[in-house]
Amino acid sequence: MKSVKDLLGAFLLAHPAISGVAMWAVAAALGVYVGYISGRELYTFLRAKHGAVLSYGLSFVWYLLWSVSLSFFFSILLLAFFFNLGLQDNDWRRFSYYADPYLLPTLGLLLAAGLFIFFYRKRYAAFLQEGAVPLRYPLWRSIWFPFLVLLSTFLVSVILRIPAVSDKQKTAEAVTAIHAQKITLADVMGDTLIKIPDQAENDATVAGLDTNNNGIRDDVEIAIFKKYPNSAKIRAAELQYAMAEQMYLTKVFNKETWGQVAEEADRAFFCIMSLHPTSDYASYTFAKTYSKEVENLTFNTQSRRDAKDKAFDFTTSYGGTDKESCDIKLNTLVN
Repeated sequence: MKSVKDLLGAFLLAHPAISGVAMWAVAAALGVYVGYISGRELYTFLRAKHGAVLSYGLSFVWYLLWSVSLSFFFSILLLAFFFNLGLQDNDWRRFSYYADPYLLPTLGLLLAAGLFIFFYRKRYAAFLQEGAVPLRYPLWRSIWFPFLVLLSTFLVSVILRIPAVSDKQKTAEAVTAIHAQKITLADVMGDTLIKIPDQAENDATVAGLDTNNNGIRDDVEIAIFKKYPNSAKIRAAELQYAMAEQMYLTKVFNKETWGQVAEEADRAFFCIMSLHPTSDYASYTFAKTYSKEVENLTFNTQSRRDAKDKAFDFTTSYGGTDKESCDIKLNTLVN
């Protein structure tokens, strides 16, 4: 069952226009509200000593300054919350695409509403009566209140960003590991091949056993060698594909890692296609047959199929790669 965090993230992604505009409207409303309170308090202080024009003028500038600046600071706070949901930079860019045309109109409407309330509500008689409260109180409040809000916003945004920053570092390390994993000639020739693993122990976890630490699950590796003992080329291509498919079970935990694993899986698929370099359709059909063999071996239990489905929940667009398709050049192998 999905958590509230996952459901909220899914809703935001499903409704980027509504989400983007709503988040900016909330940030602007909070900013204008704090700016309004600050401007009101400054007006209360100035009106007790100075004329209406000076009081209104300076209070208006103070109100605009804090409303605009805090609107953007609150948007940063919402951005930190947004990333804490596990969404990515490209998701935020989608939201911004829809929200950008509404930034200034929304802020303008809220500022106008604040000014209307400011000028037409009662003039805070209790504050203006001489001796009601010290005159320094409204002035002090007009300064410390927005600064306190600003500081609080900064601290909350930092706290919210801690998990996102940690996740970003974890993602960077995972991406490096994904692209660093390669099959070797020793893997292809069986120099690192191990004995048949205990099936119960191997199937006890989603990842299974990888005794020789080459990124290919032991039972999958042995099955490929059994089926193609006399073709190093097929073994090389299928072992590379098996390594990539295994990473869906062990390396994927967000959209970025899914995209990087998908790139490696595509690269391995193209390597299989190169075994049968005829027409594009014939090569594709050939590769689908051999890749399906590997997929059936890799996702051979319900828990592994479920783990694969969970990994594919992070499906996103990803770029191609200009790397060589095969880790081992197939033309260097004799059969």
